[in-house]
Amino acid sequence: MDSFKRISNWTLSNSIASGIALLSFGLVILYTNYNGVGVSPDSIVYLSTARNIATNFSFTEYSGDRLVDFPLGYPIFLALIKLISWTDPLTIGPIINGLLYAVLILLADASMKVHRQFQAWNRYLILIVIAISPALLQIYAMLWSETLFLVLSLLALLLLMRYVSNPSIKKLLICCISVALACITRYAGITLVGTGLALIFFHSQLDWRNKIKHLLLFWILSVSLLCVNIIRNTLVNGTPTGSREPGIVSLQTNFSFYTQIVANWFPNHGMPDRLVAFVVTATLIFFIVMMMMPIWKRYKYGTVEHVCSVFVIAYTVFILGISTLTHFEQLNNRFLTPIYVPAIIVILIWLSRSLNKLHLSTAARKFVISIFLVGLICFNVFTVYHMIDITKNYGIPGYTDKFQKNSATALFLKKRPHFFDPKIPVYSNAHEAVYFLSDMKAAELPHKNDPITTNRFLKGSLNYLIWFYQTKDTDLLDSATVMAHRQIIGQYKFNDGAIFLFKNK
Repeated sequence: MDSFKRISNWTLSNSIASGIALLSFGLVILYTNYNGVGVSPDSIVYLSTARNIATNFSFTEYSGDRLVDFPLGYPIFLALIKLISWTDPLTIGPIINGLLYAVLILLADASMKVHRQFQAWNRYLILIVIAISPALLQIYAMLWSETLFLVLSLLALLLLMRYVSNPSIKKLLICCISVALACITRYAGITLVGTGLALIFFHSQLDWRNKIKHLLLFWILSVSLLCVNIIRNTLVNGTPTGSREPGIVSLQTNFSFYTQIVANWFPNHGMPDRLVAFVVTATLIFFIVMMMMPIWKRYKYGTVEHVCSVFVIAYTVFILGISTLTHFEQLNNRFLTPIYVPAIIVILIWLSRSLNKLHLSTAARKFVISIFLVGLICFNVFTVYHMIDITKNYGIPGYTDKFQKNSATALFLKKRPHFFDPKIPVYSNAHEAVYFLSDMKAAELPHKNDPITTNRFLKGSLNYLIWFYQTKDTDLLDSATVMAHRQIIGQYKFNDGAIFLFKNK
């Protein structure tokens, strides 16, 4: 009888979580229904590399250059899907992302059940919050490596929780596999290596001999694939992770971006910027305390909130540091979503414990937590509804939206591929758009701070320039500089762009 009851409870528990995962899958399909999965410049790099891998096992992107700016993991993942399904990843992008989102929900459910710190009702509400999160939907609507990285990160944290609760070589090896895959998907996966090393180093149950053995084993195996990728990049390009320009944004400014992004995950209408910064800063301090408490032996080591807190702090330090030290795309939701699920879990555990200290009844605690979660669900529903309503008219912003699909410049390029003299170089301020929208190849317009390629372009005898008006990239040469140094001898103008033929003045 007891066995039957346990089986029934297990089936019910997992069926509800699976239903919520199915909800997240359906939400991705609904959101991408108008124009398919969203495509950005990075997406085109991933997609073109995946196509080349699947076609001729060539790790090159659309420009013909070898891929070094991004790890090879995600393009290989897309290439495998293309080979297995016989379908281009762009076509089935919504299904791929919907399935990854569903897996993320199931991993979140498994993580919260590791130490049974959540009652079933609260756990289901948290899963609904995650399943209809606007922050996560923005990610899973795009063809980005974060869609896979979030899954691998949460899987790695789940495996680390199980390892820390009862350390063994077998569990450690399984952790290494997930962390290594995360590192080869995004360079930010190195934060998982730091998280694992910290958890092993401060583990009191391991004597120093075993601790050193576990540390070395975890470190060597976790970064193994990343090291192979970096060595390959250095051999083919001369740089470990591509050309990285020095940072131009201060740490203070980046932290301001960070606080605003995190605040947008929650209802914060009308809150002054200083108050937002104070709340987010206080929350980060709380995460640091949660990370240190088990080391001070105030709480159990390796719990869900402990492991998640270590990762949140490690990732925060990394992303703020890398965006300050190198010239980085402005911090946005895309770069911070890896901490979304771990942060939500920690905050809810902290809220539950705080209510316990108030000596409230079980019913009262359930009511307060439920009100908090239902309020967050309502906020997410309202925001997601607004997002879906916008896509009905324009599609997901990117190279598959309404404006890009109807681009007069792109249609001209697609219909007249032989318009260009093959002996004359072709440049563009959106060379990835030229490839994606017309299947042509064009060189990127030189960067302002690259004198070699700039001089080559400005002093060339003849060259074409495909200019898209909507593209605003301040790192590239602007139109005024080009016009000042080059003479136009031919041009075609459209409502969204132009094609110029230049010669020396």
